[in-house]
Amino acid sequence: IVLWPRGTSCCGRCFKRLGGIPLRFVDPKKELVFRQQQRQHLTNAMGRIGRVALVAHILAVMADLSTFDLTDLNQANVNYLSCLSLVAILSLMQIVMTIPEACVPILYTLAAISLMLTTRSRAAFLAGMDVVEAFGSQLSTAIGLCSLSSDAILIGNFACLIVIYFVVLPARAAVSLWCVPFFPLTYLALSVPAPQADGNMA
Repeated sequence: IVLWPRGTSCCGRCFKRLGGIPLRFVDPKKELVFRQQQRQHLTNAMGRIGRVALVAHILAVMADLSTFDLTDLNQANVNYLSCLSLVAILSLMQIVMTIPEACVPILYTLAAISLMLTTRSRAAFLAGMDVVEAFGSQLSTAIGLCSLSSDAILIGNFACLIVIYFVVLPARAAVSLWCVPFFPLTYLALSVPAPQADGNMA
């Protein structure tokens, strides 16, 4: 098996002591057989993941939609519901399509971004609205209003996504390497306060 870094340079030898990322088999025939087997395993795994994710998402959305007045939606509501729809579409794609391995990280990257935007606070931020103004009428209790700015459910969903991708999904490390820093950076990028025109932070 060809590993990266190869250890031919001084820096490469130092990094190689920490471990290596498998890139391919040295024998081209073994590499071809492995990729054919991997493609089928990946397709089957994505189909199962997509079905479970779609059912769980539909159940969650059905419970959530009861709080919306679909005849009177503001822009924050539209953003929120659009991102929920995008998560459903990405789940459905895993069921009905055979996705090449090289595109799997892109699909899950879009899923990570969509999950981040399915929080009401971020949907309100993108609409330029205050989160209580945008969604406060749907929640009457103090706990409900506090949950508008909480990331507890999001972090749980994000943890599930990371476990599914790096543990359950048989995607090669050579393809998925850039997802290791990207997932936490996605959360940071959409969570760090941004300066506003009036000098406040949002």
